[in-house]
Amino acid sequence: MNFSEIFPYVFSMLVGICLWTVVYMTLFKKVQQDVNILKESNKHEIEKLMNQHKLDMDSLIEQHKMELEKIEKEHQNKIQLLEIEHENEMKRKEKELEDTAKYGTVKDIVGGLFGGIMSNAMGSPELQEEISKQIKEGLKGGSIKE
Repeated sequence: MNFSEIFPYVFSMLVGICLWTVVYMTLFKKVQQDVNILKESNKHEIEKLMNQHKLDMDSLIEQHKMELEKIEKEHQNKIQLLEIEHENEMKRKEKELEDTAKYGTVKDIVGGLFGGIMSNAMGSPELQEEISKQIKEGLKGGSIKE
């Protein structure tokens, strides 16, 4: 076998191997570029999603703080209302007790005075006689004289 007979085969194989190597390297480089583009794209998307998530979390935290402040204010208002109601109730009861004590004392004083005057007056025979006389005249149709 002569070299000139196998040269076209060897040359074809060498050209095929070189061509395959060039195609392989080109495709490998293209695939790497695509992978890098996808990684960069995904990296930006992930960063965007992370930032959005952080903003959402900050918003939820702020909303939660506002709700807590609102609940705390409502609670403080309820406490103040209860304190005011309690104070008003205490003042009302104190006023009732004062009024009861005043009226009870006045009643006792007036009752004692009026009762004493009436018992002394009713105890006198002259007044009893005058009352009897006036009643009899009133029954007869006459008016009471003063």
